Amino acid sequence: MKIITLLIIMSSIVGIMSIPVICFSDLHAKNACQQTDLGNSTQVKKSVVIEKTIYGKSSWYGQYFHGRAMANGNLFDMYDPTIIAHKYLPFGTMLKITNMQNGKFLEGTVQDRGPYIAGRDIDLSYAGAKILGMDEQGVANVKMEILRKS
Repeated sequence: MKIITLLIIMSSIVGIMSIPVICFSDLHAKNACQQTDLGNSTQVKKSVVIEKTIYGKSSWYGQYFHGRAMANGNLFDMYDPTIIAHKYLPFGTMLKITNMQNGKFLEGTVQDRGPYIAGRDIDLSYAGAKILGMDEQGVANVKMEILRKS
């Protein structure tokens, strides 16, 4: 019997309708998530495929930056789990981040620059770190999958 985990993340981008992303994760699943556009009367499914996989170290940032402008001009919300900071990936790049220690994952978009500490590859918001179970330890080894709509 397959064990399937289901994660629905509602993206709340100002001025854009929220679209839930439904991801299935098990040993036999293909590298894809299904995105359903609920704005239409008929459901339109778009596949999201993994373009590239990178392994690295994640940290998180929170209260000190809460409410301050991010590099993309939007205000940082430490309670938004979809915020990801990366040094060079373009803003809007969709990523699936998986904690290699416990298998927990989330999806988000690059919206800020950083981290600025040597040896770290991405920063998550406090909420993102909490979802991945790394909020107490502060850092974690992660798998970063760059997602592309097909």
